Amino acid sequence: MIKYVQEIPWPVKKEAVVEGDIILGGLMMVHEREDSITCGPVMPQGGIQALEAMLFTLDQLNSSPEPLLPNITLGAHILDDCDKDTYGLEMAVDFIKAVSNSESIWHKKNNAKRLGG
Repeated sequence: MIKYVQEIPWPVKKEAVVEGDIILGGLMMVHEREDSITCGPVMPQGGIQALEAMLFTLDQLNSSPEPLLPNITLGAHILDDCDKDTYGLEMAVDFIKAVSNSESIWHKKNNAKRLGG
């Protein structure tokens, strides 16, 4: 008898993204460590509170009548490391790659504008 097992793609990226002109990166332990799956249950006392605090702070800074950074919106790309060092490292590398790629796209777009594109 053949037993089919549903494969979960690795890595499963758990993230929160807030668009903005400047993107802050965050790597937090939102979920508990679990050996049999990528991430365990949510850590209500630590991880989710830190995530909510960061999102609340961004919201307050961006919606303030007297903004800290006029005409600039702060955003975030927050990744969950699931309390695993190796998984957290993978998420950090993915974030760096994304930032590097977006900077490359930004430079190409601005160079094209200067060249009349």
